Amino acid sequence: MTAHFEGDIVITGRLPESSNIEEFKENLMKGMDMVTEDERRWSVGIYGMPSRYGKIKDLGSFDASFFK
Repeated sequence: MTAHFEGDIVITGRLPESSNIEEFKENLMKGMDMVTEDERRWSVGIYGMPSRYGKIKDLGSFDASFFK
């Protein structure tokens, strides 16, 4: 007897500088540097933050209350 598996594989996430998985893949394939240095959210060095880090593209769509 052999095992047989049939199912769907799904991936989701909030990824740096990308609105969805497809855009993230395209950015990777283009060699885009998605780990950036800027002050869109915090001043460089505040709270001991590194100068370069990945940020989600649309902070308003992030559900912070989910993690409480």
